[in-house]
Amino acid sequence: MTVFNNLTLAAKIRWRMKYDRNPLLTQLQDKLAVKKYAAQRGVPSTEVLFVTQNPETIPFGDLPEKCFIKANHGRNWNILKNGENYVDFKGGQKLISTNGFYDLASKTQKYLNLPKINEMCTKWLNTIYCTTEWAYLNIPPAIFVETLIEP
Repeated sequence: MTVFNNLTLAAKIRWRMKYDRNPLLTQLQDKLAVKKYAAQRGVPSTEVLFVTQNPETIPFGDLPEKCFIKANHGRNWNILKNGENYVDFKGGQKLISTNGFYDLASKTQKYLNLPKINEMCTKWLNTIYCTTEWAYLNIPPAIFVETLIEP
């Protein structure tokens, strides 16, 4: 490993992305599998309330007041439920205020209806997030609902 001493962190990361095929990397990219991995090591995470491969089976009527609907095999595929409203949360940049709280009164957001949520989730399930990062290629796609953590 002495060859890596003079490389930048970015170069080391690119090398790992291209050559390191440790199966643990796939498990750590999968948002559901990483929760199991963490639990086995005593690290708590948010509670998963529902998992499906069919978005039409999401029990919208039984969801808590605040939660997230997410895809396990990608990034920025997040829908925030707040009361009766659903918002395309993405990475949250537009919905988190400078004090770390959710700014749900933001004028930039648009609310999603249930058909649009089903359409988005179906698209996520049919998309390979990143074909150039091999760790994503072996994640079985799923949609899940998890509890919301608030500051």
